Amino acid sequence: IAAEIDLDLRLISDQNLEWPWFETAQEVMTVGVADELAAALRLAVHAMEELLVRRLSLSATQARMLSGAAVDVRLGQVGGYGVPVSAYAAFPKSALPAGD
Repeated sequence: IAAEIDLDLRLISDQNLEWPWFETAQEVMTVGVADELAAALRLAVHAMEELLVRRLSLSATQARMLSGAAVDVRLGQVGGYGVPVSAYAAFPKSALPAGD
């Protein structure tokens, strides 16, 4: 499918995250990639929890509770035949404090 997209990339210093994250106008998302779906989901959700800890100054427990209440997990790439599985954890920007 032919398509055009506008992509704005910014390097945000001092984040020290182990995995990239991205955002749309409505959501902040993290991704997990692994050989199995369960592992990919765990990686995506764990990355979101780390992002919430850093971005909102939450404890790990608070981030896990907030993630459990507000994160939508999604299947990215199904994988198979040597191709890994990807999954996304999406957090609504409407649940973030103003200015974040």
